Amino acid sequence: YSVDSFYVKELSEALKKVSSALFDFILLDLNIIDEDNYQALDELTHNAPGVPVIVITSEDKEDFALKSLQRGAHDYIVRNDWNPTLLQRIIRYAIARKQSEEQIAKLAHYDALTGVANRHLFRDRLSQAIFRAERSGKYIAVLFLDLDHFHGVNETLGYEVGDMLLKEASAKIVKCVRRQDTVARIGGDEFAVILEGLLDPQDATVISRQILESFKSPSSIANQPIFISTSIGISVSEEFECDASTLIKQADIARYRAKEQGRNNFQYFMPELNEIAQKRLHMEQELSQTLARIFKQNP
Repeated sequence: YSVDSFYVKELSEALKKVSSALFDFILLDLNIIDEDNYQALDELTHNAPGVPVIVITSEDKEDFALKSLQRGAHDYIVRNDWNPTLLQRIIRYAIARKQSEEQIAKLAHYDALTGVANRHLFRDRLSQAIFRAERSGKYIAVLFLDLDHFHGVNETLGYEVGDMLLKEASAKIVKCVRRQDTVARIGGDEFAVILEGLLDPQDATVISRQILESFKSPSSIANQPIFISTSIGISVSEEFECDASTLIKQADIARYRAKEQGRNNFQYFMPELNEIAQKRLHMEQELSQTLARIFKQNP
């Protein structure tokens, strides 16, 4: 079993190696079992999150191997029992198991159709972004957007074309943001973006304009050009005592304002929009209750 490999004597050297190069797997043989080496193992698995770690142990140290599995290692082998065939099989299984874990994690955190973050990962990333903003004193912005008249595309051209349009729309949004930002599909034709590290609350304007501009080019799907635009609502953490739910709600309210302004534009959340949204909700509830009474009286 021949592979290109690097051998190091100290764990500190291994940490440097995994920080500067990519490896398929790591064989870890520690002669001294103590708390320092457990912490070093934690560092190794943290610095090489995509690399399976296989621990080499002796018969009287299998408890260390079991603890290693609990702390991020993927498998272990007893020193006196190994041979090239066994080692090759353990390495192959460890790599396959790691790939399966990554696939499961991707299915749990990313949208299957577009490949961007899903709703759950978006909420987690937003909570982390708020924490970092509180520490750095910089701003974050949440963009909430959907595709204008998207349901008409599904009804006239079919859901397969609609799915292709969603994939292309997400790709356009991703190209407009920076590496540190997050793009997520919230559901249906709704997308959300987290912009981090903004020096000025109005910095979200630049990226919002880029997104609107990118949608001016038609999408070529099934050999026909499809023109579609987007409406964007923006909320900004201008006051650092904010939470994820509030920012999402505010961006969604601003998106409805963009729809009312004729679509294909962006609107920032303003406190008065919250009052308008509350009045709209109250009217909708009253209308629903009135219709329910009418149908009850006239079955």
